Amino acid sequence: MLKVSTTYSTSNTNRNLYHIVTRSAIGYKKVLRGKSSEDAIDTVRLKKAVICAVADGHGDPRCKYASIGSKLATKVACGVLRDVVTGIPNITKLYDYFCDYRDEIAQQIVQEWNKSVFEDY
Repeated sequence: MLKVSTTYSTSNTNRNLYHIVTRSAIGYKKVLRGKSSEDAIDTVRLKKAVICAVADGHGDPRCKYASIGSKLATKVACGVLRDVVTGIPNITKLYDYFCDYRDEIAQQIVQEWNKSVFEDY
């Protein structure tokens, strides 16, 4: 017994056609216990790209808010990365920026996630 959910999304611009397919599955033990998945996925469609974030929530039954945390994590990661990508339209400069500031970007994602968790609480 496996519960699977699939989401399809299409983006059509003048030259680019993107199909985004997200899929998640819940194991049979969780289905038997009536539990949901703690995993999350989020996507952001841009003109010439797609940003995707995936979070694997805690499987521990003591972490009853893991599904909320993983959803917030993917939303925040996509938002921070969208802001970086839209702020630097030149692909070469964008690559250099990601190489030079990857630790700062990761830190910003963590800080924004912490803020989102606090606001959700």
